[in-house]
Amino acid sequence: MSLLDSMEFVKTIPARDQRATSSCLSAARSNLLREIDLQIKLLADHRLELRKSVHKRDGTVETKIRRPRSWVKYVDDTAYITVRIANKPVSPLGKGGCIIRCDRADVRRTFEQLRRWAASSEADPLLLEVVRKNRRRGRSGGSSSEA
Repeated sequence: MSLLDSMEFVKTIPARDQRATSSCLSAARSNLLREIDLQIKLLADHRLELRKSVHKRDGTVETKIRRPRSWVKYVDDTAYITVRIANKPVSPLGKGGCIIRCDRADVRRTFEQLRRWAASSEADPLLLEVVRKNRRRGRSGGSSSEA
């Protein structure tokens, strides 16, 4: 028994809260990167469809199909890109306009630059602001600062 005296015994392993282990900022960044990648795929294939399987209570599986919304609008030889986070237009600079103007031939290169920007720490202030605005309120419906 003397060998076991130095060990610490517990009844259960403490459960980890998944939301506490993952950062809101990293989740917002990965969502933005996923959306930019989707826009790059949409440039290559205009008929792109996303499929999602939904398991119903009766045991059947239903496949839902949707077409992603493009961020790009073309006027003559100019392309206008509206960056969206949580389906709301945002300005990558944090101020000023939220629409990027480029040539029709440079759209892919512009999306690749946006992807590098989103992966870097330059996007953190904007992502934190979006996370703060989209944070759920409590059951009372008011903010926590109201009392």
